[in-house]
Amino acid sequence: MSTFKVNIPAGPLWSNDEAQKIGPAIAAAHLGKFTGQWSTVIENQMSVVEVEFQVPSVGSTSHTMD
Repeated sequence: MSTFKVNIPAGPLWSNDEAQKIGPAIAAAHLGKFTGQWSTVIENQMSVVEVEFQVPSVGSTSHTMD
């Protein structure tokens, strides 16, 4: 399995305690896992939470050049 992370809008978050409570629910709603990381992107208006997704590995791991 491979993983990737994205930031998902979470509305205004006022503290780390609030982010740690709300983050898992936001992640679960998007079928991901909350990483515990969050940040404010617009003061007093918008924060984002970091969500990790697992995806199946596909394709080749080697590359050739001509």
